[in-house]
Amino acid sequence: MKYDLEELLQEKENVKPSKKLDQTVLHILEEKTYMRQKHNKTTNYAGKIAAAVLAGVLATGGVVYAASQLWNQDVAEQFGVKENQKTMEELNKQGFANIPTSTKETPIQVEDQDIKVKVLQTLADEQTAYIYFEVDYGNQYKAIEKQSKAYPDKHIPDTGIANPNVEFLINGNSHISYCGEAVEIKNAHTITYAYQILANDQKLKDAKIDMIIHSFDIDHEKADTKPEIISKGNWDLSWTLSNGTTKRVYTLNKKLSLNNTTITLKSLELSPLSCKLFIDPEDYAKISNLNGIVRGTGEEEPEMDKDGNYIILRYENDSSTDTLNDSSTGTQELSDNEEIICLNTLSEIFLGDKSFDGLEGIALAGDTSIDAFSKILDINKVTGFRFAGQKIDLTDCNYKTVDCFSNK
Repeated sequence: MKYDLEELLQEKENVKPSKKLDQTVLHILEEKTYMRQKHNKTTNYAGKIAAAVLAGVLATGGVVYAASQLWNQDVAEQFGVKENQKTMEELNKQGFANIPTSTKETPIQVEDQDIKVKVLQTLADEQTAYIYFEVDYGNQYKAIEKQSKAYPDKHIPDTGIANPNVEFLINGNSHISYCGEAVEIKNAHTITYAYQILANDQKLKDAKIDMIIHSFDIDHEKADTKPEIISKGNWDLSWTLSNGTTKRVYTLNKKLSLNNTTITLKSLELSPLSCKLFIDPEDYAKISNLNGIVRGTGEEEPEMDKDGNYIILRYENDSSTDTLNDSSTGTQELSDNEEIICLNTLSEIFLGDKSFDGLEGIALAGDTSIDAFSKILDINKVTGFRFAGQKIDLTDCNYKTVDCFSNK
């Protein structure tokens, strides 16, 4: 297909593509030395390339270009949205997904001791965040060459992998929870890591993130050895976190009968990245240590009733003190076709007749439970969830979309 650059530039005045697009097109136009020589013929391709780039963006109002710049493709694949351009665009627009840059539009990165650290992607909402970064070890970590050859499918070995000793601060506050691991061996000297942050009692809106690394080591997980230090130095990175600002809040007030007592589920909050379930505080003590015994193990679903609820054969308490009532049986030996389920856990989210595969399963902590997903959740497709083995229908529940950071 041929494009007339002058006509496209006139059409460009009618749309508002991103600043980065303008810079890209201008850069191509100014690249007067971009020439190709073939069969003793020299052709200037700058105008043709600029026209093609501009035409592709004008066809989508500039959004595709922006979205492609705000998603790391490996992260998009892991979170299940690489093939869904519309979802990627929406998450960018809403602030959930971002590739952070400095004020000069350059990547957030630092180098010390010939080791380079670069932030690839952030995904964040009100209280949870994922941070993806890569470390190029250069010649500091020669063992990785053997590992990358030993694991051609980029599988991460259980032991012997290089890891950063990293600390995260939120607005200078260390009162947060975080954990992470290596997720991909990219090549013979580069590893990608993913860390999940839970902000506990603070919110993440426009938070200043400090990621501080003072050393890298290899933990061989041998009881008689200390981790092998690869290098010590200062790898400090800071940026302002981009957050998704909206969530869906369901009013539940659902009563569940468990072991001759009743508990009340108050509300459920959903974002594309996490969920939060609230129950009455007095109900938490009733089920915090209570388990249910169901029939069905291995690949089989536990036995259910006609409404999709797990059939609880009996209740057992994993504490020496019975916090529910005298009908708890205490610990008994399980038969071959029995298994234990925790009754204080949101274990499944339903998308029609399918289950969302990004939920790890969250247990209550006090009267609230919160969990970050490993995949992007389309909250418009959510029809229900499972708590304490019971299926909760959301199609008849009222909900509203609210600003996560509103004071109201």
